[in-house]
Amino acid sequence: MMLTELRVRSFDPFSSLIGSKSSSIHGNSLQMFQCPVCDSFWRTEVEVDTHVDECLRQSSSQTSLDVKTNHLEKIKISLGAFLSGGPSNDTINVILKIFHNIVNNPELEKYRKIRLSNPKIHDTIGTALGGVELLMAMGFEYETEEDEIWAVMASPSNDQLQIMKSIISELEGHILGPCKNEENSQDTEKVHRKVDRKVRF
Repeated sequence: MMLTELRVRSFDPFSSLIGSKSSSIHGNSLQMFQCPVCDSFWRTEVEVDTHVDECLRQSSSQTSLDVKTNHLEKIKISLGAFLSGGPSNDTINVILKIFHNIVNNPELEKYRKIRLSNPKIHDTIGTALGGVELLMAMGFEYETEEDEIWAVMASPSNDQLQIMKSIISELEGHILGPCKNEENSQDTEKVHRKVDRKVRF
């Protein structure tokens, strides 16, 4: 009958991160070392030590990717909600101005600090469905200063600036869309008029 005895060392944050277990099979002792990240076992401490470094890098990269993906998804949802509310061109233009100023001058704090009680901001972004939420999704946060509520954004990262540029393109396309349709409609009308004149002639 085969007897197996396992001893697993518990995790201690002040000692080595590497756990271990030993097994006794038919009297032969086998020492195994456990990765604290993925719980896999290795034959030697050197092997698991090398593995832990790689495992931590992969785990960190995956975590960063998940955070970035979730952030992008949140921005897409916020932008979709904002556009679905049928914002006026004035509202879109105000947001475009804010984003353009930040993209062109990311180091200047004055372009990243918006007083929400400002009549121009209140009457556009403040009253538009999803307007303020879009700013929050982009990294703005509420701050109170001298009884005034501000939307303030920290110095943007390169990723944030790239996302902001993409949103600018989306918003500019949304404004130009109706104009293009109107031009196409006018062109179609001109063609019909030309055809009508030929028919009458």
